[in-house]
Amino acid sequence: DSIITSYAHAPAKTVTVGGDTFAYRELGPKEDIPVVFFVHLAATLDNWDPRIIDAIAKTRHIITFDQLGVGASTGRVPETIEEAADDAYRFITKGLGVNRIDLFSFSMGGMIAQDLVVKHPELVRKLVLTGTGPRGGKDMDKVVGTTYWDIFRSVITRSDPKEFLFFNRDAAGKKAGKAFVERLRERTVDRDEAISNKAFSTQLKAIVKFGRSAPSDLSVITSPTLIANGDNDRMVPSVLSEDLHRRIAGSELIIYPNSGHGGIFQYWEKFAPVAARSSTTPAPDAPYHSVPPRYPTGLPDSTTSTCARTTARMSSTVVSAVGSEAIATRAPEEITRARTPASTSLRPARVAMSSVSVRSVSPTTRSASAWCGSAASPKIISRRYVRPLSICVRLQATTGASSARTLSTAPVVASAARRPSSRARA
Repeated sequence: DSIITSYAHAPAKTVTVGGDTFAYRELGPKEDIPVVFFVHLAATLDNWDPRIIDAIAKTRHIITFDQLGVGASTGRVPETIEEAADDAYRFITKGLGVNRIDLFSFSMGGMIAQDLVVKHPELVRKLVLTGTGPRGGKDMDKVVGTTYWDIFRSVITRSDPKEFLFFNRDAAGKKAGKAFVERLRERTVDRDEAISNKAFSTQLKAIVKFGRSAPSDLSVITSPTLIANGDNDRMVPSVLSEDLHRRIAGSELIIYPNSGHGGIFQYWEKFAPVAARSSTTPAPDAPYHSVPPRYPTGLPDSTTSTCARTTARMSSTVVSAVGSEAIATRAPEEITRARTPASTSLRPARVAMSSVSVRSVSPTTRSASAWCGSAASPKIISRRYVRPLSICVRLQATTGASSARTLSTAPVVASAARRPSSRARA
């Protein structure tokens, strides 16, 4: 049989576990350890971005499913996130018959994923948490007001609520929101059933309980973990992604600039390769925090230099970006390396530095200075390997006294040194 790698054509299936019927879809090549997707508040099978699903399905077996009482799944909508995690465990182990998975989650799905992996750490090999936060996270219980306000705004503007809930209301956000909603409509057959108002209300209350409860012990999570969000998440505040990153040892964090709750959907062209690579890279034998994380975006090519050096001051941290590498060290130590077009190897060198100013730094840095050279796809590593803090820095190279042009928005990883009290804004 031909392998289906398009979510728009993934067959709709059901499986019954203990009297409850779970609706699900699967695609991609068969394998022993599938990637199971946990979806967001009020979502059904039709709410996954096909661009992200399809990118991963090229090399991995993907399974998406409806929570009980939602979409085509039968049963009662769980009243707590813990119950939802128990339902997911039954679906995976008894319905699918697998005892090991890679887990991709978004928003409420990330909350369910945390409860699942805390209770059953042996089940999850690798974990992706996007647009989410930890149990007991600050201001997470305010999601009700934000949600209903954005639904109201969508009604009066005749828009999809997700355009308000997931995206900023600037020109870029509006464009990304409409494009996202259009992608969700690509599937034209076997569409899922919309969530009921009662089920939606029950899920919302479960999130509030989650936000108001005592924190979970996330130190038990030893699976390789990728965390991602936008820098202006109004539903699950972006600082909670940073909180997750601090509490899950060795985790990676990507914060996308000028984006909201749906940052991974706005930046799908950048995030999809990261997610696909994260899902295909074998889990290391050594502790995961010793493995250099990789990102697809980077500093652009330069026509004036064959080597690169960047020094970015982040609180008490110095980051040196070199050619296709960036190395985070603690100040005042500084690393300098060079790269020549004839070789991909890096070696110590002293190079001339052009001045660089920072237009925006998100979310925790104060300033950055100097880069020259080329890098199309940098390898980002934390030299100290201990809880690296990922930040996105928009660098602006100055070629003369009064002329400047924006070169790129590049993720840079820095050690979690003392954090400034407030965020720098563009």
